[in-house]
Amino acid sequence: MAGRFVRLPHEWLDQNLRLFTPAEFAVWTVLKRHEDPRTHRCFPGEDLIAEKVGVCRDTVFRALQGLVAKKCISMSWGRTSKGRRREYRVLI
Repeated sequence: MAGRFVRLPHEWLDQNLRLFTPAEFAVWTVLKRHEDPRTHRCFPGEDLIAEKVGVCRDTVFRALQGLVAKKCISMSWGRTSKGRRREYRVLI
């Protein structure tokens, strides 16, 4: 069974890993996992991210704010088939 995976080049990790706090890296990884590879958009809820990372929603929110400040992601409100949800766009 072939599953989806996120590939990260070693060179990228060597140059960029220090940019992230551990929570930011974990949240960013979840966003990359849910990202549409064509549009770089994803719509996971903060509860789902918190569950996947194993932290509380406040930690997720702080990590998301840090990722936005570092220009690693953008956040906006978007529309999906489930209604209006927060949309994340992975920039790196």
